[in-house]
Amino acid sequence: MSVAQAQSSSTTMPEAPFFGGYSAQSTHYDELLSGPSQIRPAWQKFAESIQRVGKVEFTRRWEQARRMLRENGVTYNVHGDPTGRDRPWELDPLPLILSAKEWDCLSQALVQRARLLNLVLADLYGQQSLVTQGILPPEIIFANPLFMRACHSVPVAHGNYIQFYAAHVAREASGKWQLLADRTQAPSGAGYAVENRILLSRMLPDTYQA
Repeated sequence: MSVAQAQSSSTTMPEAPFFGGYSAQSTHYDELLSGPSQIRPAWQKFAESIQRVGKVEFTRRWEQARRMLRENGVTYNVHGDPTGRDRPWELDPLPLILSAKEWDCLSQALVQRARLLNLVLADLYGQQSLVTQGILPPEIIFANPLFMRACHSVPVAHGNYIQFYAAHVAREASGKWQLLADRTQAPSGAGYAVENRILLSRMLPDTYQA
């Protein structure tokens, strides 16, 4: 999903809405609706825009975008899958839209976490105070085959031990964000994000630019 930022006041669904027949579930946080037929403020402009596109035209554009995904050969491999099969990349036709205020809070938290992880690596390949103070058990570091002993005390350009950072996040039923996993080894997610944005910008050019 691509992430957009938007700000607006709450509104009700327009007549014969694009999202007609859709209702919020009370068991989890609903990104689109804050209540019955109440579109969240961040989604208002997007809802109005695709309402003008209409369901028939939206479906046609979505099928065209899926065809482009297949033609571009965008696939992914499930880690640990014994068959090693490549699977087609699944793109959601609707972006995940967050308010600017919410995105600022989330992004600052992720930046803080990335800095913390970088400082942890800097310490493990430097003074190792986290180990000597008992904060990290030495066995989880020195018994790990990925720990590169030969790189201890080796200077790193600009102190950047982490070159790429990604996070898996999800919401609780209350809407609070939770971090599920950190990813620091391979930048494959950046390629999918770029592909998602290219396809969505072609599928809904006016909406995407707005």
